[in-house]
Amino acid sequence: MNNYDLNTADKQSSFDLIPAKTIVKAIMTIRPGGQGDGGWLTDSKTSDAQMISGEFVVTEGEYAKRRWWQYMVISGGKQDAKGNSIAGNISRQTLRAILESARGINPDDITPEAMAKRQIKSWGDFNGIEFICRIGVEKDKTGQYDDKNKILEVITPDMKDYAPITQTMPQAAPQASASPAVNVPAWAQ
Repeated sequence: MNNYDLNTADKQSSFDLIPAKTIVKAIMTIRPGGQGDGGWLTDSKTSDAQMISGEFVVTEGEYAKRRWWQYMVISGGKQDAKGNSIAGNISRQTLRAILESARGINPDDITPEAMAKRQIKSWGDFNGIEFICRIGVEKDKTGQYDDKNKILEVITPDMKDYAPITQTMPQAAPQASASPAVNVPAWAQ
């Protein structure tokens, strides 16, 4: 039988929520579910929705290395009068803002250059992207689960709290398999 010495392991970390309205820089990592183009999406267990299963890690400051998880519906679920996914529309707004924050695009900029920067080749282009956001706290209405952090608002170049970001993470290449490669920040390896 082997003996393992855990005396050198760090003490258990606190899992308190990041306070609501805190502004952080974060890296988004996709936890691939094997669905959709390139296998980046995850199927809902309760509806026909397909979503990005995102993990977000704070990259600097007081809350560095803290993380939260959040789903972003891409398609399916409840539909509006035109047959569009309601949650999908909200998620696409957030994803657009993430691109604008990461790539320094003013939301009102409709020049060909700005429009080209808002285009992606696959959902995998969000894997490893760094952006600025204001944290929110989602209260559990059922009383069964703990409250959790979420993106309250993405900070874009037109906002006073914006600071330009230099992308240090390589962007994920589009994947053809059901098991896309996942970028892991250097500090987490």
